[in-house]
Amino acid sequence: MSAEAQLAHERNAVPLGLRGPALSGSDLESASDPLTGTPRKAASTPASAALQRFVHDCGAGHRWWTPWFVADYAAVLAVGGAWLGVAGLRPFERPADLTDTDLAHPIYPGGNIVSSSMLTFISVGVPLIVGALVLVAAAIIAPRAAGVPAPLVRRFTLREAHTQALGLLLAVLLTSLITDVVKAWAGRLRPDFLARCQWSAQLQACTGDRAVVEEGRRSFPSGHASASAAGMTVLAVFLGTVTARFVDCTALASTRASRAWRVAVPALPLLLAAFVGISRTQQYVHHPTDVIAGAALGVVVALLVHVGYVHGA
Repeated sequence: MSAEAQLAHERNAVPLGLRGPALSGSDLESASDPLTGTPRKAASTPASAALQRFVHDCGAGHRWWTPWFVADYAAVLAVGGAWLGVAGLRPFERPADLTDTDLAHPIYPGGNIVSSSMLTFISVGVPLIVGALVLVAAAIIAPRAAGVPAPLVRRFTLREAHTQALGLLLAVLLTSLITDVVKAWAGRLRPDFLARCQWSAQLQACTGDRAVVEEGRRSFPSGHASASAAGMTVLAVFLGTVTARFVDCTALASTRASRAWRVAVPALPLLLAAFVGISRTQQYVHHPTDVIAGAALGVVVALLVHVGYVHGA
């Protein structure tokens, strides 16, 4: 590949930073330097081999942003707007069995164990903060440990941060949209519904606050469990794939121990999602099956977003 071809390849990089084709040994011999554009000889040192992998296998030569991302922004905003729009859907009014002990739990005092603001921080804030710290650390380590030029590393980290952030927002918002629509359709009663209802035998109707009673009909699936599972799954996949790809492309590590850590570390965020889900059963606002269904929904949507959007980057 000549210097002109290398520069043209960078200028015409496709949106989302798709990887370039693998290079053969003869291609590597004629490859040009990604910074100066001058021809270079085949790699004979680990540092130059790492540079070749970083440029050609990891797509570090691609732009981190193109105008095509505007369509992605519009999609995220559309999903977010749809989610806000379905918030006013009235739930299906399923009749309550006044003798059902599963619906007779008291209202938990003191509000939610995991508040709405805390849920937002866990689902969106934690993945963004941890992801940023990981990419910043990688940007500092790679030039020193693998001999990859700092400008290429910065371009790589910007592209990954941008794509991962969009994928995170899309996963959490899409999960929340599906969750709230299913909540209204199902109309399943919460474990504390009878305490919310304050049934009147004389009126043959609930006498509790209307908003509180309607919220008691939104048990399935758990929104806390689905949103936290979506955010933590995005973070887990990020730690397990993006960091592993970075390590592979820079030859920072190749031992069995490093591969074991790639499995152990990504599992940790799932504990936080489990904490959020279990807390919903501890305060009797969700049945265990609500939490399981919500968590499964969040995981599935997050994986679909990763395969269909983030992985394409």
